[in-house]
Order: sequence, then C-alpha cells, then structure tokens
Amino acid sequence: MTVFGLTLGEPLSIPECPKSGDTSYKSSATVCYRLNAFDGDKLDDVNRYIIFPFNDSPSISKFNVVPALVLDGKLEGIGFNTNGTQNDEAVLEKLKEKYGEPTTIKRGTVQNRLGATFNKFTAIWLFSNLY
Repeated sequence: MTVFGLTLGEPLSIPECPKSGDTSYKSSATVCYRLNAFDGDKLDDVNRYIIFPFNDSPSISKFNVVPALVLDGKLEGIGFNTNGTQNDEAVLEKLKEKYGEPTTIKRGTVQNRLGATFNKFTAIWLFSNLY
C-alpha cells in the first residue's frame, strides 16, 4: 500500500535530505526526509518529515512537507493538510477510492476571528498490517 509513492509498512526508501551544517537542511531536487528528533532519540523510532520538491508536491496536500511516522525503521503513517474547505471533501473521496472508508472520521466546526464558521474533519485509516 502506498501513500504519495511511499510504501507503508516497509523501510523508508528515500534518503535523508542534504544538510548545511549540523542541524539545518538544504533544499533538494528529489524527495527526501529530515529528522524531527532531539539529540539522543533512537533514529528508527522517530517522527520525520517527508520533503517533496515544490514542483513535485502531492496534489492533495497543502504543503510540500508532510509528517511521517517511522517505527522500527518502517514507514507506518503519513499525515497532511488539504487546501481547506474548498477541496477537503473531494480529497476525502479520493482517499476513500484508494483506501476504503476511514476507520474514524471526526467532524466539527471552527470559527475565525471575524466570526465566520467552517466545517472541518479529521479522517484516520488504520490497517491491520501496520502498527
């Protein structure tokens, strides 16, 4: 099973992004990851960020950076934000086509500082072959 071309349940198969110093990362022309860990964390059990080149970002993600969960060296989860209410339901339908109905979906509303309210949701898919 893949998400954005990355196989869930398998070792993360992309390189670490190039660094410019001890803790800063350079931009990359290819998909790569950067660590999201503090010094001393076990590197196989940390959250990471997958960085997509700007011209090759997933079309359903608002950003070219998506959080990834790596456990025991295997990619176990991906998260992302949509472009908001203008396309969130369309994105949900695309995900349902590929992965089936979400295990859980939590719907609610949010309000901006001007008082306007908007619908929102968080959808989660759990699979038996993943942690």
